[in-house]
Parts: sequence; C-alpha cells; structure tokens
Amino acid sequence: MECPWFRGQDNVKEDPKPGIFRKKYNEFWMSTTFRNRGIHFENSPETERIDKWLFLMQHFGLPTRLLDWTESPLIALFFAIRDLKKSKNPAIWMIHPIELNKISSLDIFPNTWANENGVDYFRRSFGMAKYKNLLPIAVQPSYVHLRMLVQKSVFTIHGIKELGFEKLLMNSYFLKNGFFKKYVIYNKNVISIFSELKKAGISNSTVFPDYEGLALELKDRLIVTQ
Repeated sequence: MECPWFRGQDNVKEDPKPGIFRKKYNEFWMSTTFRNRGIHFENSPETERIDKWLFLMQHFGLPTRLLDWTESPLIALFFAIRDLKKSKNPAIWMIHPIELNKISSLDIFPNTWANENGVDYFRRSFGMAKYKNLLPIAVQPSYVHLRMLVQKSVFTIHGIKELGFEKLLMNSYFLKNGFFKKYVIYNKNVISIFSELKKAGISNSTVFPDYEGLALELKDRLIVTQ
C-alpha cells in the first residue's frame, strides 16, 4: 500500500490550494516569462521540460497550480509550526496519493513528461492543454534543487477547478474512507513540539540545507534575551 503524503500549514482555516488560485494572476505569462528568461541562468532545465520548470517555479515561490506535500510527517509538522509568531492553530493534512489519482482514472503516478494525461496538467500552465482536467492528481517530481530531496517533496497538480482540497473532496467517498484527513495542532502545544522536532534532527539547517537555512537556525539558537 502506498504511503500517505502530508502537508503542514500554519492556519487550520486555510483550505489547502495552489498559489495560482489564491489571487488573480496571469498564469500563462508568468510561467512563460519565467521560462524564457530563466533559461539563461546556470543549471536551468531543458527548454521542453515544462514539468521541471514548474517544479522550479514552485520552489522559488512563484504561484503555480502545484501544491507542496511531503512524504515525511515530521517535515510537515515542522512547516506547520516553524514560524512560532505566525501560527494560529496550525494543522497537518494527510492524503492518499494513489487513491486521489484513481478519481481521475489513474492507477499509478503519471510520468510528468511523457504521459499524455499527466503531462497535460503541466501544459495547462503554459497555455497548451488539450483536455479539461477537472480534479487534482498526485505526481512524483523531478528534483530540481537539493531542498526538494531533503524535504522529501511531492506534489499535487490541479486542473481547472479553482478550489481547495476540503471543498473539492467534501462529502466524497475519498473523505469518508479516510483517504484525506486533517489534524489540528493547538497553540499551547506548539513550543514543546518545536523542541521535540529539534531533538529529532528536524530544524532549519536540515530542512533548508544551504546558507539561508543555516542563518535561520543560528538566529533562532543564539538570540540573547534582554
């Protein structure tokens, strides 16, 4: 049986949905311009690998129709509570990726660059979609950055329905059979959970294995209270 995926957010009231649906963006021009200009940067993906380009856009914070998940419940927990000042009853969502894909008549993870059905979700971001893909599907990414590897990153990519997962799956058999669940984390427990995660080796420098992650961890660890 395929393992579930997890997503941590700092506010339980925010229905998990991709960034491109949270505000009104011109998706085509944003993704196309990013690829046209980014192709000149070092270690950029091949021009035709639009799946890699979309993973790269998502990684660097550009709104896309991708939604971040992880195979690790501890990493999801870290993302839910990492900003102690911002957290407002954070939560973790759990989803069964293969069961999600079965709703869209897929029994496996689609190949994101050669499978006609799976790759069409990525084509939609660049104005090249052939089909009206309605519901999200789960995809295994090509790792375009070290952070994705250590964070055990996986993604769902959404079709034309601009809704979050809770509204999309409301009253569905998917929800009733336990393939999609939400776990609320109460504010009173956040600090102690954060401490336990550190003991388990989950911290800024391990989740973000670069200069930024190291700086974040040192700021947190070496602050001198007045």
